[in-house]
Amino acid sequence: MSGKGEYLSKVIPVYERWKSISSTPQKDSIIATIMTSSFDNSTTLGKWELLKASLTFQKHYSHSRFVWQIAGRQLRFIKASRIRVGKKDDMSAPTPVVSRMYRILRPDTRFIERVLSHEDQASDDD
Repeated sequence: MSGKGEYLSKVIPVYERWKSISSTPQKDSIIATIMTSSFDNSTTLGKWELLKASLTFQKHYSHSRFVWQIAGRQLRFIKASRIRVGKKDDMSAPTPVVSRMYRILRPDTRFIERVLSHEDQASDDD
């Protein structure tokens, strides 16, 4: 068995077990009721799934690469939903980016290097 195939044969059962973790709410717990609300119809990005991903990262941050492989979709959603606060009263809303748009928004390092190089040459000429 190849390295990748062997890895997958070990990881898939762990992932399936992680996915099957569900809450066992107490009947009188308001928080548990909210976390497992039937209004939350997203199976992968529901409140419970986001909480589970967050706690998985918190408990196993020393193995963060593996946690991102297991709970990456939920962790990306949490990260994208975070409101950034700058100076006083300066908040920017979250701006999720789909993979098709990421390439467009990514800085062109070659272009930036050329511009900086031209600026350096212009300042040397002065």
